[in-house]
Amino acid sequence: MGIFTLVTAEEPDARLGSSDGVAVRPEQPVKSLVTAALRRGGVRFTWLDPWTVDLLLNGRLLQADLTEVVRSWWLAPQARRNAVVDRWVEATLGYPAWEARRDELTQSFEAVKERLLIRLQPAGHADEDQALVRSYAAGIDAAVFVDVDRPSNGLSRTPSALRWADLGRWAAEPVEDVEVLAQARANSRRVIEPWHVGVQELAGGATVSLVVSEASHGASPALFIEDLLPAPAPNGVLVAVPQHDTTMIHIIADRTQTAEAVPWMVARTAQMFASLPHPVSPEVYWWRDDTMSLLAVDRGAREWQIMPDEDFRAMYADLASGTERGEASPGV
Repeated sequence: MGIFTLVTAEEPDARLGSSDGVAVRPEQPVKSLVTAALRRGGVRFTWLDPWTVDLLLNGRLLQADLTEVVRSWWLAPQARRNAVVDRWVEATLGYPAWEARRDELTQSFEAVKERLLIRLQPAGHADEDQALVRSYAAGIDAAVFVDVDRPSNGLSRTPSALRWADLGRWAAEPVEDVEVLAQARANSRRVIEPWHVGVQELAGGATVSLVVSEASHGASPALFIEDLLPAPAPNGVLVAVPQHDTTMIHIIADRTQTAEAVPWMVARTAQMFASLPHPVSPEVYWWRDDTMSLLAVDRGAREWQIMPDEDFRAMYADLASGTERGEASPGV
């Protein structure tokens, strides 16, 4: 049996606002901004769909996927949205020869080591050629990739995963897997700052924070949960990773507020996972002491039931409520 309020995830809501009472989807304003910027740059282009555009750059046809820029535009503060699009267009137009650059960089570990990063992805998503994939949590893998393709040059559909062929070229140096992983982790920690934090205050007083690292080049902030917290969390935190550079967090300090946060996060994460590009997981996890435990959810009926493991139940049973403590619990 579950110990939290039953929840139901509604259909994802992609609306960001309205124009004359009509709902506006995120790709519509982004497409308009990109179109205007490309025309100013004198670039020939053809829209294939609201998310994809063919560009003729230096006499060569390239296909660009706008899911990255739509996601960044969606999550950015209103005043920064135009800058998100301008940055994407500038990077795309200024760096069309991504294949040649990637081949050049990956010839040696010394040449590419500063561009190795780690990104979270769904478990089982990697193909047989993708190298250095490790389990992060139930249903989530962490994978090393080369920061030369996406999103730094704007062509987000191009492949960037580290390949076994890349490691094979470095065998003469030689380079151990542990060194590659350590370098990628150190680089990832450096590029995730600064991150943007949006705080959702729920009706009962619980707070849930959405941490987004817009300039992370695809690296995942959730790899460094302890660094994202403003204070120690002896009871751990609730964590969700709806997409690779987005982390949802609730600090566990109060039984009443945690009881409110859990079902809200379960429903909201499922919505975001279904509607955002580059999804990672629809699940919510309990992080404590660098260990990630899945909060199991029975989705067999319209009303979902949340069923944490025994360790989480024991921790939750020992929590004081806000009324018992006479104070509010901290937020992220």
